[in-house]
Amino acid sequence: MVFEFRGELMADDLPLGSVSDYEPDENRASEKLFQKGWNQAPPDTCCIWIPKLEKHPLRG
Repeated sequence: MVFEFRGELMADDLPLGSVSDYEPDENRASEKLFQKGWNQAPPDTCCIWIPKLEKHPLRG
């Protein structure tokens, strides 16, 4: 089963906006979302985090 994982991405204490990904595995989705975060973050960012990662099943 594939899920949509989504949450608000933070760079240090600054919100960068919403991110989402479709994956069957939460660890893989988290890894991909954090990579997107580093690509969007300002150059001097120390920490990327998602306060609450939501998991929603996709219905087909």
